[in-house]
Amino acid sequence: MCVNIADSKETLRLMKASGCKGLLVGFESVSDETLRAQRKKAINSANHYIRQASTLLKHGITLLGTFMYGFDEDTKQSLFEDTPRMVEEMGLCLLHNHIVVPYPHTQYYRLLKEENRLLTEELKYYNGYTVVHKPKNMHPFELQKGFITTRQNFYSPRSVLKRMLKQNLCKMPEFLVWNFLYRKPNFQVVPGVSMNDWMKFLNSL
Repeated sequence: MCVNIADSKETLRLMKASGCKGLLVGFESVSDETLRAQRKKAINSANHYIRQASTLLKHGITLLGTFMYGFDEDTKQSLFEDTPRMVEEMGLCLLHNHIVVPYPHTQYYRLLKEENRLLTEELKYYNGYTVVHKPKNMHPFELQKGFITTRQNFYSPRSVLKRMLKQNLCKMPEFLVWNFLYRKPNFQVVPGVSMNDWMKFLNSL
């Protein structure tokens, strides 16, 4: 669901009354420039994320946030400084971050291929966790390393504690359980893909 649902008091009241316990929200980015380029600015506004998240938490609704890494408008600051700070301030329960994937036969794929920015065409790497293109504002290795580090830091004890303090008291046990279950990185179980080997490849570029 879109995060701007938090701006509808009546809808929130009905959601709480119905027993809604959590939402998966596609925040996509904390950069308004990136949101504008992806035509999400009319739906998402990074300036309102913290306020909207706080409103949902006050209604006892846990937030699972998804963010995309690797758009051409992304910078090292927006991804690896602004995003971690924002997700902690929002009090997200879980973070699902994914690398932008130029799926074959899409316009984005054709564009990157024409610009010679694809790193591989092996489909096993088109999984949302491995960088398969050259972003405009950073080296592919920087994107991959920052992507991994951001996730590791999010599930660190310090971050868990900081985010837990923003939850309703009755939600704290549930919050801790989910963070314990999700602390293992998704990319470690992608069939046929060794993240260590892929990192070495990206670093050699």
